[in-house]
Amino acid sequence: MSTTTTLISNPFQRLGSIRKSLGVKKGQIRRNQDVKSQPEERAILFKNKSVGKISLPTAIASQEDDDAVGSCVICVGSTGTGKSSTIAKYTGSKTKSGSGFDRVTKNCEIHRCLQDDDEPVWVDTVGWDDAECEDDETFRDILRFIDKYNITKVKAVIWNISPNVRRDALLTGQARLINMFQEKIWNNVIVVAKQSMNPDHDCQGALKAAEQYTKDKILFTGYRFFEDPTLSPEQREKFISPEIRQTYNIKTDEEVREILMEKLSEVTAPVQVVFKTKRCVVCSVTGDARLLSPYCHMEEHLVHHGDIENHHPGGNESFHPSHHHVIEHDGRLKKNWYSTFCCGTLRKPRYTCCRRRSGKEGCKKKWACCKAIWEGNDPGCQLRYKCCGALVSVSKSGCCPRYQCCFNEVNSTGCKKVCKKCGKDWGTSADTCFRRDHVLVEIGEKPTAEDARPEADTPSQSQAEPELQISAESPEAEPFLSERKDVFRKSFNKLKLPPVITYHVF
Repeated sequence: MSTTTTLISNPFQRLGSIRKSLGVKKGQIRRNQDVKSQPEERAILFKNKSVGKISLPTAIASQEDDDAVGSCVICVGSTGTGKSSTIAKYTGSKTKSGSGFDRVTKNCEIHRCLQDDDEPVWVDTVGWDDAECEDDETFRDILRFIDKYNITKVKAVIWNISPNVRRDALLTGQARLINMFQEKIWNNVIVVAKQSMNPDHDCQGALKAAEQYTKDKILFTGYRFFEDPTLSPEQREKFISPEIRQTYNIKTDEEVREILMEKLSEVTAPVQVVFKTKRCVVCSVTGDARLLSPYCHMEEHLVHHGDIENHHPGGNESFHPSHHHVIEHDGRLKKNWYSTFCCGTLRKPRYTCCRRRSGKEGCKKKWACCKAIWEGNDPGCQLRYKCCGALVSVSKSGCCPRYQCCFNEVNSTGCKKVCKKCGKDWGTSADTCFRRDHVLVEIGEKPTAEDARPEADTPSQSQAEPELQISAESPEAEPFLSERKDVFRKSFNKLKLPPVITYHVF
C-alpha cells in the first residue's frame, strides 16, 4: 500500500482523514480479532479442562488499539532544540526545521507516522523561551490544540533540551509547564538532549528540575544527528564508520527512530488530560484554569454611579404658621320683629350661634391664621419640611445632597463594586487590567465573603525600618565633642532632624 506524506501548515486544519483512517483500522482489527479468538478460546478451554479451570484470552490488542485512538505524542522544549527534526525522523514526514536564528514552527502542527497508521499522532509545538511569545501562552495554545482535535490522551511528552547539567530557571519553568498537563504525566515524559555526546551527563539539569514534581525515574536519552547541518562535509566523512559514530554518539535517522521506539515502549498507558470548567468570581471568566488569561481585576472599590441631587430627608408635616388664636361667633346677627318697640339693650340683635347680643365676647376659639376651630390635635393648615422648615408649596429644591443611584448621603460608602484600576464593574471581563491569579469556584457555586479579596501586602519584620535607639553611654549621646562630630551628624540624619548650627553670642 502506498503512503503519502501529510504536512499540515494551518494550525487548525481539520483532520477528518486521520480520524477516519484510524476508525477504519480500529474496526478491521476488531473483526480480525473476533475471527481469531474462536480457535484460541477452544484451545485454552481444552488445555485447562484437566485442571478444572476455564479462562478466556484478554483483549490486549484491542486495548492497545483503543489507547492509540485519540492519543498523541507532544514534543515540547525551547526553540532550536530539535522538536521538528525529531518528529521528522520518527514519522518520516516532512517538517519545517532549520538551524537559523529565528523560530521555524509558528503554530501547532500534527504529523502522522507514515510507517504505521496505528501509531499515535505527533504534535509539533511552538518553542518555549521564544522572544515573540510567552511560555504560558504557548502552553495554552497546546492545550487548545489537543482539545480541539480530540487528542487529549497523551502517550508521551518528548522534552527536547540542550545539554545542561544545572537546574537553571529555564528548565525549572519548563518543568512547571509540563506538570500542568497532568500530575501523573511524568511517567510518560522522555527527556531528549540535542547535540549530546553523553546523555547521562547532559540530561542532569532537566532531571533535577523534574524532581520537585515527581520521585519516579524519568526516561532520558540524547544523540547528535548524523545529518546535522553544523557539520561540514569533511567532518561528516569522518563519521561514516559505525564505531566512530558510536564513540561520539552520532546517530543516523534509522538509529534515532529505533532509540525513540525503544523509549516509547517503556512508557506506560496514555495519560488523559482533563479539562475542568470553573468560573472566576472576580472577572466572571469561565474555563479551565490552565486556559484562562493571566489578567484579572486588581482590587474591588465601592463607588456611586449616580449624580448628586438635593432632597429633603425628613419628610413633611402639617403646622399652623400662627401660634395665636381668636374668639369669634360662627353665627350671624339677627333682630326680633319686636326689637323696634323696645329700648336699651333689648333693641340690639343677637347671634344665632349662642344667642348673645351684639358686642359680646365670641363663643368659638379659632386659629388666627386659618380661622379653624382650635383643637389640641389639629394637624395644621399648611405643609412644611421637617428638616429645614421650608414650605412645601414654596421650596423647589432640597436642603441636603444625596446620590440618585442609592439615595445615600454624599459622604456614605459607595453602592457599586468596580475595579480600582480599570473602573469596570466587578465581576465583568477584565481584558488586560492586572496580572494576578483568578479566584475560581465551581460552576453554580456561590462565592464566600472572603473570595475575590486580594491579600494585603504587609511588610515583613526584616523589611521594617528599625527604630533608632541612642543610649546615654553611646557616642551619640555626646555629639558636641570634637572627635564625635561625624557620629553626631549620622545620628541626626537617621532621625531626619535639621542640622545643628553652632555659633557664638557676643
